[in-house]
Amino acid sequence: MLSLHESTQRRVCRVAFIVFCVAPTLWTMAWIAHFYRPWRNDDWQRVLSQQFHVQAKIEGIEKPRPGVTKLARVAIADLRSQQPLGVIETLQIERQSGRIALGAERLELSIEQLKAFTKTIETCFSATELPQFYFHANQLHVVGPEGKKFEFVNLRLRSVPGEAEKKQILLRADIKQSEAIATVQMELEGQGDNSVPVLQAKFDTQAAELPAWLVADLVPGVGSCIEATFTGKGILRSELAGSSGQLQGLFVDLDFKQWIGPLSPYQVQAQGRLKLNRVEWDADGVRLVQGQLQAGEGQIATGLIKQLEKVLYCESASAGTNSEGLQAFDQLNCNFEITSQGMTLTGNCDCVPNRTGCLMSLNSQPLLFQPKYTEIPPSRLALVLFPQAKSDWMPLVRQAIEVIQSLPITNLAPVPKTATREEAGAAKKVIK
Repeated sequence: MLSLHESTQRRVCRVAFIVFCVAPTLWTMAWIAHFYRPWRNDDWQRVLSQQFHVQAKIEGIEKPRPGVTKLARVAIADLRSQQPLGVIETLQIERQSGRIALGAERLELSIEQLKAFTKTIETCFSATELPQFYFHANQLHVVGPEGKKFEFVNLRLRSVPGEAEKKQILLRADIKQSEAIATVQMELEGQGDNSVPVLQAKFDTQAAELPAWLVADLVPGVGSCIEATFTGKGILRSELAGSSGQLQGLFVDLDFKQWIGPLSPYQVQAQGRLKLNRVEWDADGVRLVQGQLQAGEGQIATGLIKQLEKVLYCESASAGTNSEGLQAFDQLNCNFEITSQGMTLTGNCDCVPNRTGCLMSLNSQPLLFQPKYTEIPPSRLALVLFPQAKSDWMPLVRQAIEVIQSLPITNLAPVPKTATREEAGAAKKVIK
């Protein structure tokens, strides 16, 4: 048996005590002091700001296991404007294979906060380097007008490694509808010099039906139709010169009364669908709109029919009206094309006698035919819906201006190509 001198035994015991008792105790005390340091919330807020270019405020921190951190009630705001983006009740952070893995149980955002995320993403893409991350949330609730909520589930968001000048973020989210799961996908891409970023977003709802108010900024007016839904795809592009993009899709369950709005004196009571074959716009406005508007049974104000005759040169067939000045119809079918050259409407209703160009019919009898001319100034739509725009009542003027600004207009007073001299003079009087 090995025998050590008494002094050697003391040295061995002292070293063992320091290595196996004192050192672990000191390390534990140091870790506790570091973890519970008064400024730890500030440190994590700084980390989130540096990595994701957002302003964050944290109420609490937990360490459930090594390598995993849970942040309690994380309030996120845009770094530049400081506009609130939302609150995450519990955010879990973990580093996995060189990337940051983030997880949350539930997110709730208003539609205005969702719009603010665009600026935040632009800020993130303008950074020198996009962090490699993966984010997952079990639920995402988007709050729209009148407190309406729409739920996405299984939200996945991840960055894609690439070149320094090209940054990508992929987003996927599922929607539960009719006992099935549909997926919405979006690809965000930043290109160009970091000082002048170009942000491009490609989205595709595939079979998923989204509420129309989610895309209200792309199609003016449909956001007021609370029950309407949208399916389609598009490309949005944002750069220094302005925004541009393309859109195609289908809106269903459009309430025409809500769509026109309360300021127009005319009523249209019908449920319909709007198919957009192609919409293109740039910083100067809408350049091209091609699509089809359809509706089934409904009623339209006779005054609006007269406006369509007077302003858009439609041709009305003889028909009776009820005591309230509303004309019933059972079919509305109109193809339309709006360009910088003008607006062209084509009727597609089936009616007897078999005459082409019927916009509206009742019991297969025509009520209204398409305009006599093509390339009509789109600004006339504002005069059709808001004839009081020429008065001094500013809300109506403002509403008419909103309609005009959403259309591709190059000249407020061009005359239809095939108009006669008398009709040309009348057209100029209407537009003045």
